[in-house]
Amino acid sequence: VKILKGHQGWVNWVNFSPDGQFIASASDDKTVKIWRRDGSLVTTLQGHQDGVIVAVFSPDGKFLASTGRDKTVKLWRREINSAKDGFDFRPYKTLRQHSNTVWSLSFSSDSKKLASASEDKTINLWSITGTLLKTFKGHSDAVVSIAFSPNNKLLASGSFDKSVKLWSLDAPTPSILQGHRKRVLSVAWSPDGQMLASGSSDRTVKLWQRYTTSGEVKTRLYKTLVGHTDQVSSVSFDPKGEILASGSFDKTVKLWRLDGILIRTLHGHNDGVM
Repeated sequence: VKILKGHQGWVNWVNFSPDGQFIASASDDKTVKIWRRDGSLVTTLQGHQDGVIVAVFSPDGKFLASTGRDKTVKLWRREINSAKDGFDFRPYKTLRQHSNTVWSLSFSSDSKKLASASEDKTINLWSITGTLLKTFKGHSDAVVSIAFSPNNKLLASGSFDKSVKLWSLDAPTPSILQGHRKRVLSVAWSPDGQMLASGSSDRTVKLWQRYTTSGEVKTRLYKTLVGHTDQVSSVSFDPKGEILASGSFDKTVKLWRLDGILIRTLHGHNDGVM
């Protein structure tokens, strides 16, 4: 087990590069750090004026996006460098449109678009060149989690207004998935795009299933996973789409089958799992 030390504030996010060789970490110390898998530091990215909440690699590995409390989204471009393992990340674009903290980022699978979700209740859709393509409005409270569907046709968003919304990039209004009794904190798609998971302050995970009826694709509640004793802050599918992991402020991670059966509870954290 490697412990990566170097940040001077809370670490809010960690994310592997697509090739699995590097890790990006976002911190309240206003920096993003890039690490090798052996725990050694590659570089520190500076430029944010307040705490960094999220840092994510693009699927093609050519870009890193970071965001946080300074209301901006920063794009960093991977460049060839004879040192530092053959690459470095240089400032590319700063995206300014949100009027409050930005909580979540999601790249499209083709790395051509980036979505950002904010405390200001909006979702912005950007091109990789930094052009604002569209602003989605409809949530009545902070939007704290967002995820592109695998086919890039939908954006799922989770909000403090207790709802999950599905936004088509072409349609003017979203589909609304209601069922959580408290704030929605996290959303994630299965790899095949047929299932969406949402985690909430109501201590549950909900699985939403995509289905076709009369030629129209719709979404319905499939299962509600009950077992956590505090709010569910994160959800993630395994690469095969057979297992769902949920992290909670109850200090545990739970692994679930998609039929709702709990496989295992992982203990070991001394504080809430983000």
